[in-house]
Parts: sequence; C-alpha cells; structure tokens
Amino acid sequence: MKIDINIYTFHDLLNHNKPYDDLMQSMQADRLVPILGSGFTKGLPSKAGIVPSSDSLKEKLLDLFFEYFPCDDTERHKIKSKSFSQVSDCFIDLFSSGEKFTNENIKDEFATYMENFYSGVHNISSSQREFLQCGWPYLYTLNYDSAVESVLKDKNYEVVVPYRDLNLKRLKEKHCIIKLHGDVYAFLQSGNLCYCVLSKKQYLKTITDPKNKDLMSWLQDDYSSKDILFIGCGLENEYDFLFVDSSKQLNGLSEDSSQNSYYIYYDESPQTDIPADFLMDLHGYGIKNVLRITPTEIDEFYCFIKKCTMRQNHLLIWTSLNNTAIILFYLALRKMKMRIYPISLTIVT
Repeated sequence: MKIDINIYTFHDLLNHNKPYDDLMQSMQADRLVPILGSGFTKGLPSKAGIVPSSDSLKEKLLDLFFEYFPCDDTERHKIKSKSFSQVSDCFIDLFSSGEKFTNENIKDEFATYMENFYSGVHNISSSQREFLQCGWPYLYTLNYDSAVESVLKDKNYEVVVPYRDLNLKRLKEKHCIIKLHGDVYAFLQSGNLCYCVLSKKQYLKTITDPKNKDLMSWLQDDYSSKDILFIGCGLENEYDFLFVDSSKQLNGLSEDSSQNSYYIYYDESPQTDIPADFLMDLHGYGIKNVLRITPTEIDEFYCFIKKCTMRQNHLLIWTSLNNTAIILFYLALRKMKMRIYPISLTIVT
C-alpha cells in the first residue's frame, strides 16, 4: 500500500525546492503553527538535573510504583513491558489511592521529581532561542517544562493551560504559549495531576471535559485551517490529535483542508527508509509532509526558519513602503492636477 506522504530532506529546503516555497507562503500568511514535543527540550539543564525523555519519565513512574507495590521479577518484567500510557494509568491509580500514607508519600516524591527536572530550565541553545523568537503569534507545546516560557518571558507571551476558562477573543489578539498537556508550575501549585497529563484516561478526560471546550475548539480550528509544524513529537498515543483529525473529517472537511502539515523526523539513519508502520501512524494524524533532519542539521534548521521569518518581515516592510510611496505619488499628482493613468498606480502585493 502506498502511503500518501511527501518525504523531503533539509537539502530540499536549502535548494529552494517545493517545501521551501510552501513554508515561505505559510509563514507569510501567518498560517504556520509549531507544536513542540519532548524531543525539543529533553536533555536541557533544569533546576536539579536535566529535562527527561519520555522513556526516563516512564522509568521514574515505574520506580515509584515498585517502591510502594513490590513485585517479583516476573511481575516486574510484565509491567515494564507495558506502554508509557499503560504504566501511567497504573501510576495515576496509585497517585489517587485512598490509602493516605501511600497517597501523600507518592505525591510528595513525584512533586519533588517534577520540580527538580521540569522547572528552572535554562541554557537553551542559541538556535532554539532563534526559532522560538520568530515572532509566532502563538505556539503549542506538549511539554510540562518551563523551557519555552524562559525564552519568551520578555516577549509578553501568555501561558495557556488546560482546565481554565479562556477568553478566546482576547487571547487570539495576544501572543500565547499553549501547553496542551499541562504545566509544571500549575501542577506544583495545585498538586492536581490534571496539569500533568500522562495516561490515556487523562487524555480522554482532557478532550471531553467541558472546561476544555474552548481549548479543544482552538486546536480543532488550527488542525483544519493552519499548517502545523511538529517538532520533537513522538506522536505515540496522542489522543487529542487523533480526536481533532477525526473531527475534521466528521465535519465534512476534506483531507486536503490543511495540506502543508510538516513532521520533523530526527533522522539518525539517513541512508535507510523511514519505517512504513511509522509513516502509517503519521498519516493517521493527518500529516502530509515529512522533513528528514539529521542530528547535525537540526540547529541549522532552527536558524533557517528564523532567517525565513526575517526575510518575510523585510518583504512585508518593503511592500508597505512601496505602497505608501505610490499613494503619496498619486496624491501629489492629484494636487498638481496632472492626468493620472490607472496603469501607473498598481499596488504591490
């Protein structure tokens, strides 16, 4: 079966081939919206360690589970073989246990872990900073950590988290960081795991809870009308994106309603094909284009996007100045009562 996904390399962008023109048009129209996953920030220094990968977080959840529910080797092996979402479901049940001693101790240990490894993120690379400071009207992050906010704290970006009433009219006139899966500081302040979405049950609750109606509506609108740029996203069991892509089809929108969605594929084996089952998964999320970026190219890619946005900004300024000059020239001719030929008054677009 042929999978309907276009696959490009970073050299295609550098050589101004098809994906370059599409990206430039998308940025010019303010239609490109980044969604950042754990791959964007993992390994960055935090308050007392480094931002974990999803595998490292899974190991921590397992450690906490086995600490309070010791198992023999056979049972441990069975539990360790479960998916991140399944392990998270077990942890959530333990976290919400009615046994006060167990409940409070796990809450304290997990809160300490979250504070140490997800707060106070610093030393973000210069290329990542350039990418984040492209002047995005808003961007999404699936991460709990504080990396994005630390870079954009002086740019007047507002942080949007789940389970809060949203004034969409006002927020869409602001610059926003939309944290779909929660936020470490909201979790630490409240102790509520709704601000730290881990498990399938939590995903489904986030999608269906009336408090998140506006947030999910915002995401649905973007999924059907914007061009999404996925960076650092594993997209394993991301039920919110499966939901919005399915909603797009149920609402009668064609699969072509947002053709220019891009997935950045961290390409550690550029000489081999991307596994077909992974491409099928991407197709299930409505992704149409894959950009293969090697580890040695990723910093250059971030800087490349920054240069593209600067080029678009310069073009807009130049166009605006040209149009202003034409209008002033037109008014001057009128004042002098000179004959005006319409063909000479073409506005630059």
